[in-house]
Amino acid sequence: MSQELAAHRSHFGDLWRRSAKFKIVFWLACGLSALFVAVARAPGTSVDAQGTQQPSVAQSRYAPPARDLRHTGKEPEAQAPQKTRAASPETSADRHPSRTIAASHAAPATKATPATPSPGVPAGPVTPVAPNVSVVASSPAVDASRSLMGQSLTGELAIQGRTIPLPDGNWTVAAHFPVSRAGSVESVVLAQSRDGKLLKALVAQAARLPADQANGFRKSPQCGRTNLLFSKTLSNQDFDKQDCWTINHVPVAPLREPTAPGIFRAAVGELDAKAIALPSVLMSTYFRLADKQGFVNAIYYFNPESEGITSSSTSIWEESDWHRNYIREYPEKVAYFRKLQTWSEHWHARVQQAFEASAQNPGASGK
Repeated sequence: MSQELAAHRSHFGDLWRRSAKFKIVFWLACGLSALFVAVARAPGTSVDAQGTQQPSVAQSRYAPPARDLRHTGKEPEAQAPQKTRAASPETSADRHPSRTIAASHAAPATKATPATPSPGVPAGPVTPVAPNVSVVASSPAVDASRSLMGQSLTGELAIQGRTIPLPDGNWTVAAHFPVSRAGSVESVVLAQSRDGKLLKALVAQAARLPADQANGFRKSPQCGRTNLLFSKTLSNQDFDKQDCWTINHVPVAPLREPTAPGIFRAAVGELDAKAIALPSVLMSTYFRLADKQGFVNAIYYFNPESEGITSSSTSIWEESDWHRNYIREYPEKVAYFRKLQTWSEHWHARVQQAFEASAQNPGASGK
């Protein structure tokens, strides 16, 4: 055995010394053998007895992305057709400073959590620089002799050194929150009724800053609203002049809710106690005027039912027949809006004149 092995070695050595081709074939065979072994040991594959490469049963390092189920918590289902009257927030067409009825219906958008208070409830007065007063004053503990409750007014309302003109007729005070300290907000609600039904109402809010703190007020949120039937802003400056007016529809049901401003809930309670019926929707014109000394919010409400125009019973502002997206479907409502727009344009001059005149002569307005 040893002699045969020695012979093989001697023969191998002779070939190695004499043949360059033998050396090339030898190294090529070694390289192929090493490559075969490396492939056989690579992760993710295996080699059977015949040398066939087999797929590995080991877990692949790649996993496809999981389906996103965060929104529903279940597999997606077929979506039901969108309702024609889905809630629609403001659209790109709403961004103009002065806007009448939208020319076309806005595309439905994803339904959002309803805002509190309802969009139909007007924005309350903003907080003045000083003192720090509440957005809408709660019923303060003040001398009852200062209350206007039970009074009937004609011509104008005097509030915080300013005057607000009143349309013709007698106006009954339905709610009054007097000021509790200098610079705080005074709120008054007046009403007109006939045959046990509300015809018109006025919500007036005003504040007057002390002379040494007359720095004005921040921009009015109401002047910045662009998703209404109409808005017109002449000025809306931080701590300076503010002058705008808007037209909106106001579902009445949200005014009874605990989240509604106290002055609204107080007025509705008073009208209910007097058995004065309220409609499902009121139309409003909101005038906002302010200077460095004080501000006035004068919101005039009108009942379309007094002219035989009915409204849908929904309490959702976005779904009302009067919403800017749907009012064009109702010619009688469009005509009513146009008439209110004409009146508001004329009345704005009256409100503006009274505000400026009382600013020059605050003693003339009584308070």
